[in-house]
Amino acid sequence: MKHFDESLFLGDDWIMYVGVPGDFERSEMISPCMVLSQPSTEFRLCFDRSDPLEASCFLHASGHWSSGIGAGVIFLYFDALSWEGLAIQKIAMHNSGCLPWQTKNLCTLETFDALRHNPNMEELALACIASYRAELRATLPAQPAVDPRLRRVAALIADCPDGRLSLSPLSISAGICSDHLRQQFRRVSGMTLSRYQMWQRMRSMIRHACKDYAFATNVKADAVIHAAGFHDTSHGARVIRRYFGATPSSTKNMHFVDCCALITTAQV
Repeated sequence: MKHFDESLFLGDDWIMYVGVPGDFERSEMISPCMVLSQPSTEFRLCFDRSDPLEASCFLHASGHWSSGIGAGVIFLYFDALSWEGLAIQKIAMHNSGCLPWQTKNLCTLETFDALRHNPNMEELALACIASYRAELRATLPAQPAVDPRLRRVAALIADCPDGRLSLSPLSISAGICSDHLRQQFRRVSGMTLSRYQMWQRMRSMIRHACKDYAFATNVKADAVIHAAGFHDTSHGARVIRRYFGATPSSTKNMHFVDCCALITTAQV
């Protein structure tokens, strides 16, 4: 069996990374994120070039830059229009973009190691996600319902993740003018439409990597980058580095898992 140091799980409105070591280079957070240290350790986060913070959990807003050092780390990225994404973005922005967060010990070291080492961990990953979501919903302020027009726009972007969808069809779908759509989307989500498109491109990239991994256990960086609409491999690599502090070549010991099919089955 191949040995893994890290795993990347894809959900319907989330991405979860689990790996060691927890160090990552300065990068821009692609979406609202819950950053958790390896169990029984603390994570050192350097946020927007400010003094380092140390905690076992952080709530990190989208659009802010940070770097980190730790024994191991879990990044739980949420869609900006999900309940958790909206809540994290708002409370983090009220605290300059990032704040240490008191969390229960929801993930044991045994679970952490299983997620990053072993294949077929979809059900364990979903159980962890459910625990984190339940805690966030129990402790963060309630969030208002998202305007259905913005939901339609988000669905269109998700269906066309290569970034070639212009503002015009989005505004027509929403039934509002382009300028108002841009303003409304940013006001509600804390994220620009262009960054949300990039979030969906990153999800498309991971989805393609999951397919490659499932069939060949050999993820081809060029194919994964092109699947997200990047015709220039170097451009795609720069984007990955900007948002994840990593390079495509650093995924050789990474396990890719698409949990979306299991989520759909559970909902039927």
